[in-house]
Amino acid sequence: MASSPKAGSKEEARQRLILVVLTAGGVREFDLSEGTPKTVGSATASDIFLDDPSVSLQHAWLSQDGGGITVCDLGSEHGTFVRGARSPANTPVEVHLEDEIRFGTAAGQMRTASVSRLCAAQVLSPDRFDARVVEEAQRSFRYGRKFGVLAVEATDRSKGVAESLRAAVLRTLRANDAITVRAPGRLDLLVVECTKEGAVAAARRIHSSLVACAISTRMGVAVYPGDATTPESLLVVAQLTMCSTRSSEGTGVETAHEAARMLRIGTHEVVLAEPLMVRLFHFVERTAAGAMPVLITGETGTGKEIIAEAVHALGPRAARPMVRLNCAALPENLLESELFGHERGAFTGATASNPGLLEEARDGTLLLDEIGDMPLPLQAKLLRVLEDRRVRRVGATRDHLVDVRIIASTHRDLVHAVAEGHFRSDLYYRLTRVVLEVPPLRQRKREIPLLAARFAAEAAGETWGGSITVAADAMAALLAYPWPGNVRELKNVMSRAVMSCDSGELERRHLPSTVIGEVAPLAGTTEPSSEPAGDPAEPGTWLPLEDAVRAFERGRILEALHAAQGNQTRAAQLLGVPRRTLAYKLAALGIEATRPRRG
Repeated sequence: MASSPKAGSKEEARQRLILVVLTAGGVREFDLSEGTPKTVGSATASDIFLDDPSVSLQHAWLSQDGGGITVCDLGSEHGTFVRGARSPANTPVEVHLEDEIRFGTAAGQMRTASVSRLCAAQVLSPDRFDARVVEEAQRSFRYGRKFGVLAVEATDRSKGVAESLRAAVLRTLRANDAITVRAPGRLDLLVVECTKEGAVAAARRIHSSLVACAISTRMGVAVYPGDATTPESLLVVAQLTMCSTRSSEGTGVETAHEAARMLRIGTHEVVLAEPLMVRLFHFVERTAAGAMPVLITGETGTGKEIIAEAVHALGPRAARPMVRLNCAALPENLLESELFGHERGAFTGATASNPGLLEEARDGTLLLDEIGDMPLPLQAKLLRVLEDRRVRRVGATRDHLVDVRIIASTHRDLVHAVAEGHFRSDLYYRLTRVVLEVPPLRQRKREIPLLAARFAAEAAGETWGGSITVAADAMAALLAYPWPGNVRELKNVMSRAVMSCDSGELERRHLPSTVIGEVAPLAGTTEPSSEPAGDPAEPGTWLPLEDAVRAFERGRILEALHAAQGNQTRAAQLLGVPRRTLAYKLAALGIEATRPRRG
């Protein structure tokens, strides 16, 4: 019989006792150095959790003491075998190093391993950790193995906590798991070959161990492939889940199915973190199967185009083209030609016949962005397309039949536009058979940490090719800001903040003054308050709405021009408007255009 290394010896400092088990899912290693007995079973609460159909829920236990190692079968269905012989139930059997132990069909062996080897296999750089997650995803695809990522963050950032957290987590991990340090007190853990229940059980064991060390944390759990479509998005979902931890049960652990859902829409990955957005996408999925027109409403910058892409991508027309047209970007005559096409000689410069976008989108989808800005004469022609699917080019004498699904979007109040005579009521009722309303970002608070981290990482990659984290004080400011420009504004703010950042951590001081509250938001850009803003009769307390809007637009345009160093094309991109719209605003607001600096 092989005894364990003697306490206090150099051998103990150098070696650990491990159980290596070969299951249908692959090789597993379990550290047995601690003296307490270890339960073996397929129950997720087992100390040695084996996800194998031949292993009973409570299969056996292993015990190590000064006298050696013993295994005891607990009356399992498929038995416990030592050196090829089945062990009697409830009878401890001595085990030697290198002996074969079988739990059902899961074959194991007692071995020793160096402490340095175990730790080296666990602690990885962020880049290597991310690569390891990709490797595990490939194995998952080939062999059907699931694995989890745990995002862990210490809620107390005082001196010494970060190292204590790292050391405590290392003691709880298996040798074939992995850990990386994202920032002081912020870890990601890779838990290989486990189900969702196994990952959650591991997270709760880790959390209990940290509580015993007086380390307060929050933790998010996400499992591949159930919670994400790519290994990269798995890391994001785990982080988002961690950020949404409520600790309502006192566990400090939250699972991804309670916090987020990941969808891939074309080239976009959409994280649904708010119940409002989850319900919206359920409706999107049902709507996508049909062919009726869809109207998408919502404030500027909320992501209406992504919703339109989802309706197209999740429906039967996904393999056909999706064509886009911004109705506010072109004057009426060009908009008509672009939408309906024209014949040769229809107008000056029409040297050849051209099909319009309605014909190009045949059997697919046409997105009419900002349809509230479409001129009334074209609204009548569009209504005809919706009613009888006929298109007549400019200058033509005959119609073309088209089968195209129309999706329209607008940030305008179309009910008000109809009442004012700017939008046809018959077209409005035709479009509003299905209405998808996208909530503003201020109602989607749980998305802000995820989006901010993603936009910051993208900007850092483009700017200096490195990585960046968002500090807690910066995140608090982002969560407190009302985001009148919604997701588009958040992306622009993070891009500018990264350009101002001189380290790998983006802090509150790097954010624009409007976001951190050093410049008071304009009236109408914050959420309503129960406290009065001031005496309405006091002169100068309130700006007229038109003047406030002009002041707001002027300030944002000047900020964008400054960030773009006078380049109007780049400034228009930062503001999320066409170049022509920016030129119009510059003239209307009396802003003198400056040339970009050179050299």
